[in-house]
Amino acid sequence: MPLLVDTGILYALADRTDAWHQKSTRYLRSVRQRLLAPVSILAEVCYLLRDRIGEQAELAFVTSIAAGEVAVEDLKASDWTRVAELMAQYDGIGMVDASVIAEAPKLSPHIPAMRKKIADAIGIPESSVSLKATTNETMGAIGRGEGMAAMAVASVEVE
Repeated sequence: MPLLVDTGILYALADRTDAWHQKSTRYLRSVRQRLLAPVSILAEVCYLLRDRIGEQAELAFVTSIAAGEVAVEDLKASDWTRVAELMAQYDGIGMVDASVIAEAPKLSPHIPAMRKKIADAIGIPESSVSLKATTNETMGAIGRGEGMAAMAVASVEVE
């Protein structure tokens, strides 16, 4: 079964100075799973690699995709149709990506209820809500269980 990865891990693998490089590399060697990246993150990964490391890093990443080292999950037409419906319904809000970072409590048992609350709040089916949670791998205040963080990226138009 492939391992779904996001921008952070792909960038950390390429940048030897990144705080997550060694942990990411060690983990991926231990699980030996094929990496699967959503097509929607590729431009961000390429931008970060080129901007922070250089053109060769971006080229190496694209070459790894071409060689099949990183599989790409394309979005289906129905996915884009739903995105368009939501963007039309909520004028001024574009694409959104969100993550919760916490050591404790473990959020996985709560994700179904959280999805339902979000879906109910904005009037969409639960199947259209995607949530993800991660830990901070015992690093910093969050890693010590002293707090939680949430990160979201959204394209929003303000009039």
